[in-house]
Amino acid sequence: VIDKVITTQLQCKNNKKHGKPIPWSVEDHGEYYIVKCLLDVPKNPHTNYSTSDGVIGVDCNLEHFAWANVTKDGNYKGSGSLGFSIMGK
Repeated sequence: VIDKVITTQLQCKNNKKHGKPIPWSVEDHGEYYIVKCLLDVPKNPHTNYSTSDGVIGVDCNLEHFAWANVTKDGNYKGSGSLGFSIMGK
C-alpha cells in the first residue's frame, strides 16, 4: 500500500492541484529509530459484512482467546477457548 501511494504521488504531474500530502514521523529510541508514514487507505469494496450464515465472535484476553459461533437466527452453535501463558515472554 505504501509503495503504491508514494509512486502515485511521485508520478502526479500537478501535485499542487491533484496531490495529497504524505506525513512522516521519525522517532529516536536510542538504539533504533521508528519511521511512520500516515496514509489514507482506500476501503476494500469486497469486504463481506453479511450475517446470513451466522457470525463468530472472538474475545482476546491476557491469557486466552475465546470464540463463540452463533447461527443466523442468533442461536448458540458452539464455543471454545485457546489458553496460553505470556509469563516470561
